[in-house]
Amino acid sequence: MSRHRFLFHAPHLDPGASSVELDADESRHLVRVLRLRAGDAAWVTDGRGLLWRVRVVDTRGRARLERVADESPPPRPPGPTLALARIGNDRLARAVEQCVELGVAGVVPVVCERSRGDAGEALRGRLERVAVAAMKQAFRATRPVIHAPRALDDVIAMRADFADAWFGCAGGTPAARARAAGPLLIAVGPEAGFSGHEESALRRSGFEAVSASPHRLRSETAAVALVAAAAARALD
Repeated sequence: MSRHRFLFHAPHLDPGASSVELDADESRHLVRVLRLRAGDAAWVTDGRGLLWRVRVVDTRGRARLERVADESPPPRPPGPTLALARIGNDRLARAVEQCVELGVAGVVPVVCERSRGDAGEALRGRLERVAVAAMKQAFRATRPVIHAPRALDDVIAMRADFADAWFGCAGGTPAARARAAGPLLIAVGPEAGFSGHEESALRRSGFEAVSASPHRLRSETAAVALVAAAAARALD
């Protein structure tokens, strides 16, 4: 039996049931990729905080897992919400993957003056699949929310729902010293940065200009660095 903790996603998980059947994709991953067999241990979550330790019972067709014990998800501080400009779908997906592993609570693709890439539901669906895979990799029992793409003005309006807010800015306050007293919203612009009036609007709305590095970073790198800095501060 593997020492690694394999986590599967079953959004239909019934708290009163004694077993669960995985969907076709998760079953295929269990059998063909991870090579688990009947009797092997695993874990399953609904992505909303419910976490079971299970035993593989049947791998023919759709895999069936028997509930062994309820488990409490590992305690984790609340993660920030990331509002990241469209930067090309592949790069956006990589940023989402790494930020979910670092603990973000949600991701908002942002339509800015200088952003580019798909803004439709196809993008949202892809990012949701990436987020689920990263959730399992990080052994998280809570699936981050992937929002539909929004205009920057809509992200600015979200500011009222957060204790603090940052926007990535070279030369801004070092992330280690930036305000982060509670739920945090982090906005990161596209490759060419926020425009002058976008940056002014962010500042007027209470976003603090924050930098995670003395070097100029790509948007996806800046997003990961700022989320990592926020996660590290939450552990202090």
